[in-house]
Amino acid sequence: MARDRFDLHTHSTASDGMLPPREVVSLAAERGLAGLALTDHDTTDGLDEAIGMADALGIRCIPGVELSCFSPTAREAHLLGYFIDPADAGLAELFAEMRAQRVDRASAIVDRVAHIAGQLTMDDVLSESGGAPPGRPHIARAMVRLGIIEDVDHAFGDEWFGSGGRAFVARDAMSIERGIAAIHEAGGVAVFAHPGARSKSGLREDAIRHAASLGLDGVEVDHPGHDGDVVERCAELATELGLVQTAGSDDHGHGPDGSRLGCRTVPVRIIDALEARSRALRAGSRQ
Repeated sequence: MARDRFDLHTHSTASDGMLPPREVVSLAAERGLAGLALTDHDTTDGLDEAIGMADALGIRCIPGVELSCFSPTAREAHLLGYFIDPADAGLAELFAEMRAQRVDRASAIVDRVAHIAGQLTMDDVLSESGGAPPGRPHIARAMVRLGIIEDVDHAFGDEWFGSGGRAFVARDAMSIERGIAAIHEAGGVAVFAHPGARSKSGLREDAIRHAASLGLDGVEVDHPGHDGDVVERCAELATELGLVQTAGSDDHGHGPDGSRLGCRTVPVRIIDALEARSRALRAGSRQ
């Protein structure tokens, strides 16, 4: 793999990934990447460790985050923030609020699974999360360990966690407008994550257009959950709206073939474009 490529969507044990931040970075280096963005869900707790390891290995770690939001045109929308200040007070306040919501949702899902399957407790889930706020991937892993399901992906289908599933619990997420504003106030740029993944209706164009009207900076065009038609249409829409086109593996360290880190990447010119937008936003906020 060429040394000018970056994976802009990765997760660690700071949220719901399988590998500690330093090991995520080490794997990126082993796979020949120039760098990566660590984008854990609703936290920046792993960034210091990841950036320190990246510096030691001679690659680059872009400080990032993934926020769970809702859009008027979509039940759920995720935002990736890049070049954020990990110590931003506004983000810290937001994370505390979202962690409380995450725990409440996880508890409700566990209750539903236990009612259906006759087993599964929050202790089972917390043993998977290792101190990170529990989320659906942790619940899914506990279900696999207990023999309720065969693999993690099964949990996210229509039978369990998917919309209308027996254990589906809607998240009390923040608005996408607030999410974009929070990322911008932290000095970062906001990118719409995987807008065509796990969507029965294909690419959520209306949601992207709505987010663009609120100051969205980019869209994740290439993602493992996007088929070729979605990638093509997403790229066309990004060009029309003047959005930076990004890509990432959305790696959590698990899957049929293990980690998929590095399977979707962008060249350094995309990093430059995102960083330029971040600098412009920071300059504008000082005026």
